[in-house]
Parts: sequence; structure tokens; C-alpha cells
Amino acid sequence: YRENDALENLKKALEIALLAAEGMNNAEIAGSLFISPNTVKTVLKSVFAKLNISSRELLNARLDALSE
Repeated sequence: YRENDALENLKKALEIALLAAEGMNNAEIAGSLFISPNTVKTVLKSVFAKLNISSRELLNARLDALSE
């Protein structure tokens, strides 16, 4: 169960990060994924820390670099 939960959490974090990189705000992301804006904020904070970035602009650049 734990491995599957970790994979699901990773997939959700990536989905949130991609939507943020596309320019959606937290409320828009939350609405489209049926989660709370606070969950979006928490996930993005974690993603930013893991990628050592501090803004959505940097998130977009980092995701672009990862996809190359």
C-alpha cells in the first residue's frame, strides 16, 4: 500500500506543478482537481523545496529543463 500511495502522491504533485507552471492560480488548480486551495499551496511548497526554487516562473523553467 505504501508504495502505491507514494506513487499516487507523486503523480498528484506533478499534476499540480504542471498546472501551476501553465499559469493557473491555487484556486483554479484546486477547483479543477477537486481539492482544497490549501492542499495546492502545501504541495507546491513541497515541490518548490525539492527543486530548490522560489517562484512559479522558476518552476516553469525547471519543468521545461526536466522534459528535455
